[in-house]
Amino acid sequence: MARSAKQSVGAESSNQILINPVAL
Repeated sequence: MARSAKQSVGAESSNQILINPVAL
C-alpha cells in the first residue's frame, strides 16, 4: 500500500489517509 501512495501522492494519498491512516 505504501508503494501506491508514493507513486501517486495526489488523490491516492488522500484516500490512503481516510481508508488506512496507519499506512502513513
